[in-house]
Amino acid sequence: MLDGDGAEGIGAAPLGVLRRGGRNAEMAGLAGSFRGGSGREAACFAGGVALWVCDSRVLSRAGGCVRVAEWRAPRCGVVQHCSGVQSLVVSATGEHLFTASRDSTVKRWNVSEGQKPRFEASFDGHCEWVNDVVLVQDNILVTGASDKTLRVWDAYSSGQQMLSSQCHTDYVISLAAAPSEGLVASAGLRAEVCVWDLKQSPEMMTSVKLFPHDTNKEKGSMYAVALSATGKLVAAGSSDDITRIFDVREGKKVMKLKGHTGNIRALLINAEGTRLLSGSSDHTFKLWDLGLQRCVQTCSVHTDSVWSLLASENFNVVLSGGRDKCVYRTNMLNRTSELLFTEEYPITKMAASPSGGSIWVASASSSVNKWDIPVKLPTDSSLWNAADGNKAVPGRPHLFTSSLRRPSEANKVLEPLQCRPAATLSGIPAIVDRAVLRDQRHMLLKDQKGEVTILDVTSGRIVRNFGVVDFKAKEVELFEPNCVPKWFDHDNRLGMVTVTLETPKCFAAEVYARDFGADAPEDRRMNYGDGMLRSVLAPWAFHRNPKYLERAPEELDLWGKGWVDGEGKTVQSFRFWERSKPLVWVSSTNTEGEPWKASIHDLPKKVNDREDIPEWVAECVLRLRIPMQKSWKCSFHLLPLDDSLPPLNQSRLTAPRILQIRKVSQYLKQKLLELNPPVNVEIPPVDYCDVSNDPYYTEKRDNDEPFQEVTLMCKGYTLPFSMSVGSVIEYVWREPDEDLDIMYCVRRESIRLPEIAPQVS
Repeated sequence: MLDGDGAEGIGAAPLGVLRRGGRNAEMAGLAGSFRGGSGREAACFAGGVALWVCDSRVLSRAGGCVRVAEWRAPRCGVVQHCSGVQSLVVSATGEHLFTASRDSTVKRWNVSEGQKPRFEASFDGHCEWVNDVVLVQDNILVTGASDKTLRVWDAYSSGQQMLSSQCHTDYVISLAAAPSEGLVASAGLRAEVCVWDLKQSPEMMTSVKLFPHDTNKEKGSMYAVALSATGKLVAAGSSDDITRIFDVREGKKVMKLKGHTGNIRALLINAEGTRLLSGSSDHTFKLWDLGLQRCVQTCSVHTDSVWSLLASENFNVVLSGGRDKCVYRTNMLNRTSELLFTEEYPITKMAASPSGGSIWVASASSSVNKWDIPVKLPTDSSLWNAADGNKAVPGRPHLFTSSLRRPSEANKVLEPLQCRPAATLSGIPAIVDRAVLRDQRHMLLKDQKGEVTILDVTSGRIVRNFGVVDFKAKEVELFEPNCVPKWFDHDNRLGMVTVTLETPKCFAAEVYARDFGADAPEDRRMNYGDGMLRSVLAPWAFHRNPKYLERAPEELDLWGKGWVDGEGKTVQSFRFWERSKPLVWVSSTNTEGEPWKASIHDLPKKVNDREDIPEWVAECVLRLRIPMQKSWKCSFHLLPLDDSLPPLNQSRLTAPRILQIRKVSQYLKQKLLELNPPVNVEIPPVDYCDVSNDPYYTEKRDNDEPFQEVTLMCKGYTLPFSMSVGSVIEYVWREPDEDLDIMYCVRRESIRLPEIAPQVS
């Protein structure tokens, strides 16, 4: 527990359990979240409508870091998106819908007419946002993502990946397909445009980079791509406000279209390859004649960026949607527009049913809506007239610009033709805000609907739901003066909490097993990062070396009931890999820099140890070795405040930073009794509560044996028993470069506890 100056350092800590919260009543009971139970202990979100449990993923990158993402999903399985849907595509028959999400997954839904939409399969291979999805020959699914990969899937399988390719050097943002030709075009950051040939078979897919040829020359970024039905022309829109047209066969640029004053965000080429529609961040969409290389119409119906376009076969009718959450139908012949409907969140993509009677709309929400397209004449309240009387003649391009009036210009409020969607594929609200509590174990989360919850990082469980409350106020309320080193980084980019572990930082934090409630020796310490890695990767480790758990007692349940520490004793475990839980996904980046992902139970079949698992992870999981950390221990002086008590024989001590003042007081009492002559003292407990009725305190006062009451102090403050030495250094001592001085003296009539202001992110 306490060592004199020059004592040996602490060895590698055994696998650990985590400490419970301190004095705050809101944290009471959280310590039990690791014990027993199943996913049913998770909190109810969305007003208690859906019961969600937690799923998790581990992601490892070439740089040697590991990412663990907490995934919330219905108990029946991972069937809902938990972040915004970036793109979607409808099958040729209209029976199936494929949705690509920021949560890194693609899902297939059965949306047959006359039936309630239902989930069929999830395609889990990407590690970042899936930005676009297309169908080729109606049975091959192609996806592009921010993990820089383009992946090919068997569209009607249970999620089978056929191929993964990494032609792009940055995010893949947009895809387009010529289904009958077996061609796919991709565009992304760094202005890269590629064409992929899948005519022979997905396994023999080839690619050609059309742009840029000079990779050292800055060309901006490509945010939209379109491919003609014959596969001859590719259009790519970039952040420099220019649309470039390429001839695929010749592999060169044939024209530039200039006219927008903002990023090009949506493109559409007609079947003949003669007309082009472009949507931009300048709030307009334009119709171009490719033969004349000129803009023939400009429509300004939106009040923000245009992100998605659909058009009739002859381009006479255009549906447009974007950041203003509105979808308009524009007649390009008489240049009138009508507001069809509005979404709750910005619209990212639209896909029409084969009949054209309805469209599916993706947005920044995790839900997807189906809207019927009315064929009746619009009412006056939904119709916008052109600003002038010019009319386009069918079949002939006209070199004029129409400017459709916006609501402010029309001086009236537009009423949408549709108020409610015909069907909805419900998702889970994305996490939009997060804060790590001071115990470095719990995180306060806020989702898209305003629900505030507490996540236990080490188990992946939601352990408390506060409903819709003020996030910052709740963070202040839950503050406790704990001092646990930061051992992970985190983000909510995927709509879920992603925890990143990187050596040696992830091994910086440890706690006492008993602080968590484990039945373990008093001085046994547990390490956060060590425990998480061993728990999540246990199936892989056991398959690689069946002797991995050989030292476990026979009664040990290998599926999460407990774990074995360095002395062969069972302690409470991190519970990531129970069979009763939803699947845990593990992803890594191989030696070639390409990311992969697999179910945790499929790891033994899919992981190449040398290529896929970082060496430092193998050292921890297989060899039970973790690097020593300076943050585990600290030095301090235990000195008398005045002449009321004698000094100790050795006053400079070394101890774990997590050591509580209660333990320091016990050490002090023991050492005072060892003096010559011995000094008999008692040190009543002191904490942020009324101790007058404390059983320990009253019992000692009633004892007939004479003693002196002693208190521990620092800078004039009486130290609470619940504070750790590390907390005293951070909140009271506040001189990290100097050894802490803890003073002891005969207890005074009044005590002064440290006043610690809440520190929040």
